[in-house]
Amino acid sequence: MAEPPPAPAAAVVLNWNGIADTRRCLASLLAADGPDPVVVVDNGSGNGEGEALRREFAGDRRVRVLPLPRNLGFAGGVNAGVRAAREAGAAGADLLLLNNDAVLEPGALGALRAALAADPGAAAAGPRILLDDGSGRLWFGGGRIARGIGVAVHEGVGGLPREEGGAPRPCGFLTFCAVLLRGGAWDAVGPLDEEYFAYWEDADWCARAAASGRRLLHVPGAVARHRVSAAAGHRSPFQAYLLARGHVLFARKRLGGAARALAFWPWMVLLRGPHVFLRNLATGRPAAGAAFLRGLRDGARGGPPAPP
Repeated sequence: MAEPPPAPAAAVVLNWNGIADTRRCLASLLAADGPDPVVVVDNGSGNGEGEALRREFAGDRRVRVLPLPRNLGFAGGVNAGVRAAREAGAAGADLLLLNNDAVLEPGALGALRAALAADPGAAAAGPRILLDDGSGRLWFGGGRIARGIGVAVHEGVGGLPREEGGAPRPCGFLTFCAVLLRGGAWDAVGPLDEEYFAYWEDADWCARAAASGRRLLHVPGAVARHRVSAAAGHRSPFQAYLLARGHVLFARKRLGGAARALAFWPWMVLLRGPHVFLRNLATGRPAAGAAFLRGLRDGARGGPPAPP
């Protein structure tokens, strides 16, 4: 029996004070057989970048620039972009989410689309992601969420890729740095949880998809390259704050009460928290250590994040 043809794909890319990265990302998307439409969400940059992107791509019918009046974070920006894509006629399309500091290698989107078409029970497919620093090392080779402590694990991170191809395989977590979501699964699982703002909203969506009985696929034959935290600032205090806050939110929302009391909080208070805080002090980043502690506090409280 012949496999069904891949569904059409729309794309959402967020820009926040990163127009050079966004131009490079769009160039990879607008290559042959790229998604249509491509919605570029300017997430309240406030420096004219949204209007600049609108002018630059005014002649390409595939690109739609959506300026937001303020930064809604990754979750809010993606949700707004998906709504705009649906309004542009992509109601039945699969949804490619791609960080503006990432690019797809030729053939990657086709491999992701084929993987979803071949597995009707899959909610999403993600590529092998390499560090875009010339090293060729892995940033993401599939993922899982550790039980009890709720850590979203990037498998193979920092190592050299062992798989140059290979069949898609189930996994427990996909990073939304680069992911293709089945359109119907987005409708069934729901949009990203905007309380996270940035970081951990992808783990939350993956956990909800798995709870609904849907699979996640890692597709090693699809390759993306990623510059890592170009927007939030790699290892910056703001990133440390958001990562800590998001982890606690995830524990509150997706781990049971017993797991939080007996595993997550003892691990965080006795092991993880002191390790991260002291590592930041030892590497001359006391502001990041303090931001990490504030993130733990604000995640426990809930509500919107503090401004950077």
